[in-house]
Amino acid sequence: MDPPYYKNMFIDALQKIDNASLLNEDGIIIIEHDSKDVFPENIGRLEKTRNKKYGNTTITFYKPEE
Repeated sequence: MDPPYYKNMFIDALQKIDNASLLNEDGIIIIEHDSKDVFPENIGRLEKTRNKKYGNTTITFYKPEE
């Protein structure tokens, strides 16, 4: 998932994915975003599993809670 930076679309998109149950139980959502952005540990039933920082860009991983 790579929505335009600085548009604050990430949380809304993750909530919609969760609400519509679009992600399989073994699915993973990978978000590319600015390293200044901070994401919550959980969004609905999705949990953040890790972050990988690459300079000004961070990749954040979410998956359904077990």
